[in-house]
Amino acid sequence: MSSHHFVKEDQEPALLIIDPEAIPFEKIQELLEWSPLVMVSENAVGKVHGWGIKIDVLLTSRDDEGSRQIARVQSPMQVLISSPENTFIAAREFLMKRNQRNLNVVIADAPTHLISIRSSLQELNVVLFDGEVRWRFVSNGSYSKWVLAQTSILTFINGNIEKINVAQTGIFKIERKESFWVGESF
Repeated sequence: MSSHHFVKEDQEPALLIIDPEAIPFEKIQELLEWSPLVMVSENAVGKVHGWGIKIDVLLTSRDDEGSRQIARVQSPMQVLISSPENTFIAAREFLMKRNQRNLNVVIADAPTHLISIRSSLQELNVVLFDGEVRWRFVSNGSYSKWVLAQTSILTFINGNIEKINVAQTGIFKIERKESFWVGESF
C-alpha cells in the first residue's frame, strides 16, 4: 500500500537562493523535494544554473545578454529587475502578487539580514537557512518545541544573539515580550 500526497501549486514555500554557498548542496536538494517556485539572485544564478535546477525567477539588477541567455535556456523563466540590496523586497512583492505567503531563503550571514527582513514578516512566513542554522521568526513572543538535552538554540532579539544550551530532554520554551528570531540546527 502506498501513500499519496497532493501539494497544491504555491502551497510549498518558494525558495529564494541568494548565496548558494551558504548551505551544503544536499540541504538545498531537500528544500527542492516538493518542487517549489525557485527564485535566484544574480550572484547565485551561474552556480544554480550549473546544478541543472529549473529556475523560475531571476532577480537581477541588469537586463543583459547573460540574463537573456539563461532565460532562454530555462524557459519559461521570469526576469525581475532589482538592485542587489533590494533582492528580498523584489521577491516579496512578486510572491505577494501570486498570493504565496511562504518563503525559504538560502543566505550567508543571516543575522546581518534579520532586522531588515523583519518588516516583511507581516506578509510572509520566512525561514532563513545559513550554514547549519535555520532561522524562524516568532511573532507572538512565545516559542516551544520538544528537543533533546544538549541542543543549542539561538535567539536574535534587537540585534543581539544569545545561545541557549538546553539542559534536559523535553519541551523547551522561550517567552519574550516582543517578537524575535530563533535559530536551530537543521
